[in-house]
Amino acid sequence: MANGEGKVRKFDVVTLVLTIIALAIAVVHLMELGRTVERIETIQHGLSTQYLGAYPAFFSKIAQVVSRARKNLVIVCDFAAYGSFSDPSTAEDYFYAIRKRRRFTNLEVTVLNSAGSRRLLEALFTDNQWSDWQKDAEKRAKVNQFLKQHGKPPDSIKARQDLLKALNDVNDQVIDDVFHNSVNRTQLDIPIYFWIADCDEAVFTIASPRDGVEHGFYTSDKSLIRSLLDLRKRYGAPSSPVNRCD
Repeated sequence: MANGEGKVRKFDVVTLVLTIIALAIAVVHLMELGRTVERIETIQHGLSTQYLGAYPAFFSKIAQVVSRARKNLVIVCDFAAYGSFSDPSTAEDYFYAIRKRRRFTNLEVTVLNSAGSRRLLEALFTDNQWSDWQKDAEKRAKVNQFLKQHGKPPDSIKARQDLLKALNDVNDQVIDDVFHNSVNRTQLDIPIYFWIADCDEAVFTIASPRDGVEHGFYTSDKSLIRSLLDLRKRYGAPSSPVNRCD
């Protein structure tokens, strides 16, 4: 019996030692993995163009880029009231940054005209998805938040068409209040939106409204920024020498 107990003890000791070794190896691997992740993040931050994620992950970055503009600010996007329904709190930060920069920068803005914005709203808020939005708690909460943000009574929107009209009205208000009616309006679809500060940095997004997907990127690549500025001419934006990145 004593001999058997000794063998059991030896087995336990060996098992304990092997477990400790395995844990030590695992810790070393985790530490090395952490260092690898840090190196990857360092490399990514050093790249001139970085992926920011899907909307709304990049929205705050847009506000930051806008707030850093010193001389020139170029905006090309679908709605003047960008983000006011889907992310109203960040949208307020974004509008505030534009208001501050508007006084000191050459601001050039291109957005959809009335026909284009109505067409896009119909695609974003389809009849199938929004005809009975009151029955969906998440949609109902978004609508109520939107109404509260813009000082509208909760019962002012009863049907989908009421919502589309309210969204159009808010968009017109932003054009007047934030941009002082100084925008270039186009009826063409805009698949790539961008916000460029002083030709030094930009956020650009690739949107697929029908799929409800929009991916954002940050760049300081001068060649890419020049290409974006050339793209805005497609929408009838004036060619401004101060915004050419010469």
